[in-house]
Amino acid sequence: AARNGVEVELRGDELKDSPINREGVLKGEKVYVDINRALANADAGKPTLIARDSLESYQAKLERTVAERSTAGGTVNLLSEGETLLESGVVFDLSGGSVKYTAANVKTTLLSSGGQSVDIADASAETRYDGIATRYVKDFGRWNVKKVFDLGQSYRFDPGYVEGKDAGTLNVVGMKAVVMQADIQGRTTTGELQREAGVSPEGARFKLGSDAVVLNGIHDYKLNQRVEVSSNGTTLPAGFAFGDVLSQAMKDTLVLNPALMGKDKVAHLQVLSNQAAEVREALRMPMGGSVAITAAGVAVKADIQAASGDISLAAVTNTLNSTSSPLDVTVADGVSLSARGGWINDLPAATGKSADAVKVDGGSVTLTATGGDVALGENTLIDVSGGARVKPDGKLKNGNGGNVKLETDRGLRLGGE
Repeated sequence: AARNGVEVELRGDELKDSPINREGVLKGEKVYVDINRALANADAGKPTLIARDSLESYQAKLERTVAERSTAGGTVNLLSEGETLLESGVVFDLSGGSVKYTAANVKTTLLSSGGQSVDIADASAETRYDGIATRYVKDFGRWNVKKVFDLGQSYRFDPGYVEGKDAGTLNVVGMKAVVMQADIQGRTTTGELQREAGVSPEGARFKLGSDAVVLNGIHDYKLNQRVEVSSNGTTLPAGFAFGDVLSQAMKDTLVLNPALMGKDKVAHLQVLSNQAAEVREALRMPMGGSVAITAAGVAVKADIQAASGDISLAAVTNTLNSTSSPLDVTVADGVSLSARGGWINDLPAATGKSADAVKVDGGSVTLTATGGDVALGENTLIDVSGGARVKPDGKLKNGNGGNVKLETDRGLRLGGE
């Protein structure tokens, strides 16, 4: 952890988010700041004295070994102008790794404000500071002399911590057909500072189709099958071998098992198809996950859940189906689309605590129909409510509500109209 103590010269760019200190006594001073701790405060939404992008720039300059640079999950691309067949028993491990910071005394600088000292990593952009707490200037005005008394470098003991890294990405394109019966692993580790800041490593991403622009903004998504989210799809026959002919049903329809998604599995699902898509069974993404489906019509017949995450469903005209109809986004009766914030109880006596990052803000739900309708059935629910966290000291942290966007070129139909 010792390397996190980085020397920073406080200039205009570093202090740009703190107008009350930008031209004050701190301007031009060279200080030491625990970069990771300061960024953790910024991630938690606190207004840090040193601007976030400046902190990120200094962090990026830290020397890292090849092993450390290899801790994030990578990318697997499977692209075919013919068929892409991923059979049962195949496992794509996209898991993210982690970095362990050992205990150390970290160089830091203490600032003073109104007689109180604060570590610069915890210093707020909204507080005026009087100077460096360990430095005292004696003004011998009679002789026009000033003398600086410096108590020396400050240190903060860091007991060490773990920092988890992002999982990787699987991109799959099969222009004639895709069969997806493989498993995807996307394990991640959320460190102590990450959990408190509400910023967990990104889970595994699974993308079907391509978003390449062809002409005038119209896409050919390179996936020409109807997509169904269901656990009841046709499977490849036993003994299926290279060169065998795929059944017409499997050529026409790509079935995605919802069991692919979830904690330590796929956290972010993106589907781009030239044909229609249908969600027949519930999709339950992990905290902060996302579902994005773009197709020539999207029908949702089961719940989609992505706590503090994002749900995006779009019916869009594409190259191969430019006149297909209807280009609607429909949500069936009683179906819930939920991106509400989490509810977390961190009281010492609470049981079943999660190690996941504390995310309490609501996410977003976006339904878009280009050339069609957005239709919501009876008793459907779109929920982007804010959640809350009970902290170990009993204080309550409330989450903000999220965003809902319904966009259509034709009409919005509610309650089964």
